[in-house]
Amino acid sequence: MKNIIRKFMALGLAAVTTLTMSSIAFAASGEGFYTIGSLSSDTTGSIQVKVVLESKVDYNTQSSVTQTYDVTVDPMADNVAGYSVRDAMLCLANNTSNNVVLYDVNNSAFDATDTYIKSMKINNVTYTPQLPFDGYALDGWMFRVNGKIPLISETGDPTSGGPYGNDIAGTPIVSGDVIHFHWDYQYQESSSTYYSTNYQSFTSSLYGNYLTVNLKKSWSYFDNNMYWHIQPYSTSSASDTYAFKIYSLGSNTIQKSGTVNINSNGVGTINVSGLSGTYYLHLIPQSATVHYKETFDYNVYDDCDILSNTSAIEKFTK
Repeated sequence: MKNIIRKFMALGLAAVTTLTMSSIAFAASGEGFYTIGSLSSDTTGSIQVKVVLESKVDYNTQSSVTQTYDVTVDPMADNVAGYSVRDAMLCLANNTSNNVVLYDVNNSAFDATDTYIKSMKINNVTYTPQLPFDGYALDGWMFRVNGKIPLISETGDPTSGGPYGNDIAGTPIVSGDVIHFHWDYQYQESSSTYYSTNYQSFTSSLYGNYLTVNLKKSWSYFDNNMYWHIQPYSTSSASDTYAFKIYSLGSNTIQKSGTVNINSNGVGTINVSGLSGTYYLHLIPQSATVHYKETFDYNVYDDCDILSNTSAIEKFTK
């Protein structure tokens, strides 16, 4: 088991934790990935993106974070390739009012040559995603853009022949994209049990002053043959009371907030009276973590709180 996990972690460091995407409509439908292909980014002027940073409850500090940022991206590290997720994260961190510090694979300060974010210090608390096994190396933050995982190709992984992930430096972004970093363990424990986080998104329909949301989920994991399984979106049954926040475009100003009950079919309704225009809606589950105890590493118990369901953020127009 240790050798399998070690191999899994080494691959994951390169292929899992440095992912993103650009300008894809409705995250909560179809596949949970897209291929970069000929997609390009904006190359002139500044752009505006929304960034979400979301952790589970850290075992040592008992702290967690679900934070949104409106980020003006400028400058770009590569004037030929255009704006990338790396540029967005550098701009976020360089704005000291955000109180975010990024670290690379060596726990050094993240810079314009890096392609991987291992750790983040957010509001003076450090979050380093780690698998619940002692002595392994699949650490770091997973992310999607507009709700989907960017791939170089669906069959190009040199080990498994499966999906081959892109990195944050090589993934283009455009104005209006949502970049969502979250804590995830993409490990398959058995044929039916996964550590993976359910990444959530939603579709929405407007009826007068009422917005009905339909929550969806997608998740991914590596099996013991190192094949990366990325699940398409399906109905989320994570019934819960969700906090909601509605933001204006190009701003982190909250226009409306409250709670909404999401039923077991993933459906809930929000009163959006008084709003007019296009907004971001952020749905935040109030029961975000699951606790496991597993017997690994010579029957020594390892404790790990796992983020079971992410928050969900999408645009809507009224």
